[in-house]
Amino acid sequence: MVGALSTAGADTGGTFTDVLVVDGERLVARKVPSTPADPAQALLAATVGVTHLAHSTTVATNAVLERRGGPTALLCTAGFEDVLEIGRQARPALYALHPRLVPPLVDAAHRLGVVERVGPDGVVLTVLTDAEIARVVDAVAALSVQSVAVCLLHGYVHPAHERRLGAALTARGLMVSLSSAVSRLSGEFERSSTTVIDAFVRPVMTPYLSSLAASIDSVSVLRSGGGAMSAEEAAARPITTVLSGPAAGVAGAAAVARLHGVTHALTLDMGGTSTDLALLVDGAPAKTDEGEVAGLPISLSMLAVHTIGAGGGSLAQVDAGGALKVGPASAGADPGPAAYGTGGSVATVTDALVVLGQLPVDRFLDGERRLSLEAATAAMLALDLGRAEIAADAVLAVAVAQIERAMRHVSVERGHDPAELCLIPFGGAGPMLAVELARALGMRRILVPPQPGLLCAYGALSSSLVREEVVPLGWIRRELLVAELSEITTALQQRLRNPETTVSIVARIRYRGQGATLDVPLQEDLGADLGEAFIAQHQRRYGHVLVGRELELVSLRGRASSPAPVLPPLTLPSAHSARQRRQAWFQGVAHDTELVARASLVAGDVIQGPAIVTEYSATLVLPPGAVATVLSDGSLTVEPL
Repeated sequence: MVGALSTAGADTGGTFTDVLVVDGERLVARKVPSTPADPAQALLAATVGVTHLAHSTTVATNAVLERRGGPTALLCTAGFEDVLEIGRQARPALYALHPRLVPPLVDAAHRLGVVERVGPDGVVLTVLTDAEIARVVDAVAALSVQSVAVCLLHGYVHPAHERRLGAALTARGLMVSLSSAVSRLSGEFERSSTTVIDAFVRPVMTPYLSSLAASIDSVSVLRSGGGAMSAEEAAARPITTVLSGPAAGVAGAAAVARLHGVTHALTLDMGGTSTDLALLVDGAPAKTDEGEVAGLPISLSMLAVHTIGAGGGSLAQVDAGGALKVGPASAGADPGPAAYGTGGSVATVTDALVVLGQLPVDRFLDGERRLSLEAATAAMLALDLGRAEIAADAVLAVAVAQIERAMRHVSVERGHDPAELCLIPFGGAGPMLAVELARALGMRRILVPPQPGLLCAYGALSSSLVREEVVPLGWIRRELLVAELSEITTALQQRLRNPETTVSIVARIRYRGQGATLDVPLQEDLGADLGEAFIAQHQRRYGHVLVGRELELVSLRGRASSPAPVLPPLTLPSAHSARQRRQAWFQGVAHDTELVARASLVAGDVIQGPAIVTEYSATLVLPPGAVATVLSDGSLTVEPL
């Protein structure tokens, strides 16, 4: 437990909760086991005396990944009950003979049609009657659900019908998510999916945020699009926290990249439950309005983070066909990996690392907690794949293959050569697999920041408060009317701006008839340059333009940011200093391996693999052939070779 200090940053993960408290010119750190049944419990226990908490959370992320949200119903315009099943007719596995689509979070029995209809221009075509509202609400009440998503056709331009339904459902004691409040963007499938996810995670996020607000004077939460928001705003739109944890880590990684002059990078955040990947292009995190989590689309402004269910706590099991699978289910914090000695018995990635000697049992959390080699070995032998080291190698190989595939999706499939990107690994498990992953993709440089396992908490603590607002438009014209656009943007700026904020506005534009859009920042002089800016960006992105095609201005997104706080550097002392030698297994071969405490290193030191570099929050594994050099700020640059 940390002392009576006033400001803290934290990251609530599926396995560990990380806390950093500002104590004058230094940071006090603590990693404590998460409490999945009540995620706020671990956080509150580690922040006694704190009056302001800025935190990122994976509570909503893990609820979606593990499908552990609240029972949810969907109300939609009659005739559109199956929009979640139909989707976009996309085929993720083009040549699969028996493709398996991601099932929706709401099954068919819980998707109810409402007799009403609004046109794309907001004109009511079929009136929503009081009798219809009463019928639908009674039908929902009979389903035994906790939460209801309401997504009516074109509700983003005419929200009155959704609001009437929402009021009636709330009066019956149900949690409600309205698409007109969650996502004011066109695209019926994506908007429906987004609203359903908001409703699905609401029963998990509401008590979590309430517990924090009841015990801490001021609470802010990292939003999926970067920047922080109040706990009240997060409770009103919990989907904005679905990529909260990853967003904090990307913000911290972007700061590290800027410090070292890195403009193009791939960030790798591997925790206990999931792995999150993102691109830094020209020094800034890539953003999108068309993201996804666990294969489910989200239409919301967010950092372009790709999340998969692979982490240190991911369960390894052999299926009925004899194939080894790793994740997406996780041991979490309770019971945790077998090596934790807290009741877990199923093999995990962490257990594999312990058995191979790549995660030293006496250096976990800088020696605060000892891991059990015996329990990890028993879990590996239970897989019945042969000797414990052979099974552990197989588990790591499957985990690396899954993450490598996701890394290719984020880089190669988006037109970026991994060899030209710097890999920035963080999270408790990221640096352990970083070299193997870099080798698999032909990456030539890895940059490991100090205390990488605490980078998400540091990113949360250093983030500025941000407010966002989307204005749907749907204008179609080649020459955008400057006067009309100026009036709308001026009103948007006035709603967002205060003396302490800076406001930026981005226009979402596409060619008429296209589905994909591009974000074009608005300049002070609106002029006709907006159309030209879109055409130039389209040329850079796709390599061509459509001459003479009309443009559609889909929406405007305003973002107001306050100044970011200035913090001490993220460095912590260590209880270990002397270098030791241990045996560790790499690719089925035992090697005499150097064990190094990171706090004992100074700028210019070089570590030759095989070596294991330990610190409080994470462990860096350097297989044979890898070389690490200590930089002036304590970061390590690694050549995978």
